[in-house]
Amino acid sequence: MDLESVLIQVANGGQEPLARLIIGVAAVVGIIGVIGYLMSLRKQARHSTKGVEVGRIFAGIIFCVCLITLKAQMNSGGATLGFGDVSFGPVSYASESTFGMGAAAVNAVLGIVRILGAYFFYRGIKGLKDSYLEGHTELSASGTRGASIVKIVCGLLLMFDTQTLDALQSTLNIHW
Repeated sequence: MDLESVLIQVANGGQEPLARLIIGVAAVVGIIGVIGYLMSLRKQARHSTKGVEVGRIFAGIIFCVCLITLKAQMNSGGATLGFGDVSFGPVSYASESTFGMGAAAVNAVLGIVRILGAYFFYRGIKGLKDSYLEGHTELSASGTRGASIVKIVCGLLLMFDTQTLDALQSTLNIHW
């Protein structure tokens, strides 16, 4: 089995289950995060003498809810960029008339890139959630937030790889 056939097999059989795994893990992490933030709020309300940081906890809970609804957030991000809803099905971007025998491998790589984009998007939202945890200094939290936003944007562009390639192709006037 050569590399091309391995890529095709992984892309054909693994895209949808990997996407479901990422979305499922995000939902579990989001639920655990909401519970953690609510417990932190309760602890601060009981033991704090300086007051409760409700804004920080509320922002953390919002990002936990974003993790729980990760697929909807992906679709919202795609709609914001004008790409529509995300799909983790088979990719049919490269045609055999253009790419010849390698068209199936190109489509397989684009499918794997979509899964990688979903993982980046998940890590970006999770990074935003984690930046509001107790113990972060404002400097480290702002650095984490900046890196997380970059991951979210890159994840969106990778999830909508075919639309991104079409947009780049028309913007830069490249033809292949």
